[in-house]
Amino acid sequence: MDRLRLAIRVVLAYSRALRTTLAFVGLMVLVAAISAYAGGETLRGVFELAEEIRAPRSPHEWLIWVSFFSLRIVPVLGFVEVASLDRETRTEIRVRAMEGHAVVVGLGHLGRRVARDLRRAGMEVVALVLPSDRDRNEAVEELGGIGVRVVFGDATTGQALQRAGVPRARVLVVTVDDDLTNATVAERARKLNSRLRIVVRTFRSEVGELLRAGGAADVTLSTSEISSGLFAAAAALDVEGSAPIPSPIRVAGALVGVTPGELEERGIRVLSRLTDGLWSPPGVEPLSEGEVLLVQDLGLQDTRHPRGLGRGEKA
Repeated sequence: MDRLRLAIRVVLAYSRALRTTLAFVGLMVLVAAISAYAGGETLRGVFELAEEIRAPRSPHEWLIWVSFFSLRIVPVLGFVEVASLDRETRTEIRVRAMEGHAVVVGLGHLGRRVARDLRRAGMEVVALVLPSDRDRNEAVEELGGIGVRVVFGDATTGQALQRAGVPRARVLVVTVDDDLTNATVAERARKLNSRLRIVVRTFRSEVGELLRAGGAADVTLSTSEISSGLFAAAAALDVEGSAPIPSPIRVAGALVGVTPGELEERGIRVLSRLTDGLWSPPGVEPLSEGEVLLVQDLGLQDTRHPRGLGRGEKA
């Protein structure tokens, strides 16, 4: 059933791009129908002309024959029309066929890392960025190379959110460095998809509280508040190097049955497991469906070979 739904979405998506081809088909069918009606031709007679079982004799029969003969070039016409589409249009067509994907708004330092990590986790990702970033943001090409679909538009408008597939998406991550913009995007996205999981970057804690209280966001995170403790620890303690921020996730999809050791080989270290409301050591037992883990990204940089982590959910 899922494959059938996907096939239908793909056909409908590409049908919008084949306007000229479909208009040509419609015109030829209309000419054949009018000619058959005007000439008093039976359905069997039309079939015989279309299949060239008999040669046309009257002007009406010639029009019927020419109409059906012209339909033979439809595959070529359709191929040329699709091949002539620009890159952005082809991307938007593919996005129309997507469902259950993640949408990341903004491709700054935070946005590109979120998009990259979601791809590594096995999710389909659509990035929505301003048109001004089309040529000046190197992340557009970088993320496109690992399978992130990049759509250009103003995320504060419902039209841009729809083009990014928000009504069919599973999760939205808003990473723009402006509270008002992020709040506007979250509120409009919620209206388009009531089941969407929305994670919003905020700078002021009161903005995050309002978004959560109003139902516009499920999670609000302040990068400055999260990192301030790490900066303080680095200054006060005798430590060196970088400290990736641990994240809680809920085990789902391909993560089920994987051991903590196998997960670490893929670049994710399990720091702790939530058992009966208490955090406990990771142990060696395979992960179970719905289990909550505290994990740390070890920072493997080889994006050519995704880790195949499946769709673990943020806790």
